[in-house]
Amino acid sequence: MTGRKHDQTGRSTATPRGKRVRKNIGPPDTPWQGFSAEMLGSKAWQTLSHVGRRILDGLVIENIHGRLEKNGHLKRTYDDFEEQGIARSSIRKGIDDCCKNGFLVIVSEGGRGEGGITIPSVYRLTFAGTLEQGPTNEWKTVSARLEREADTAESEDPQGRYNKGFENRTSKTSRERKAG
Repeated sequence: MTGRKHDQTGRSTATPRGKRVRKNIGPPDTPWQGFSAEMLGSKAWQTLSHVGRRILDGLVIENIHGRLEKNGHLKRTYDDFEEQGIARSSIRKGIDDCCKNGFLVIVSEGGRGEGGITIPSVYRLTFAGTLEQGPTNEWKTVSARLEREADTAESEDPQGRYNKGFENRTSKTSRERKAG
């Protein structure tokens, strides 16, 4: 019996052994950061805009390059986000969306300094710990609020007439329209 550790009686334990353990932890020679299934399945994550996710991608990469020790001191300018492929006109909305959904905190606002020097903004990812403290996970509070709001909206509209897609609001289904 290979692949699992065994106790003194010869029975298999649930603990993998050998190389499988290292594979389960993450890539061996590559810095990485994991995300919990709870966070990825949350209302806060599901309602995050595409630009918001791209903003988080850039900050997570910055955190990884800092060996996960820079969170709370992640410095990015609009130019950095633009180099990442985000339209300059969308950056503010994406950052606001990340903050509103509880994934990001702006530690200090950047801007233009004297002589046209760009001062980067400083960010903290709430789902990753800092050197001073563990993750604060503000997104959990936001998710709970979003779920309460969804439950309230559902109770005010029990038949779901106003929360359905376009086809469900029409009197005929798409099959009925095609049939005649």
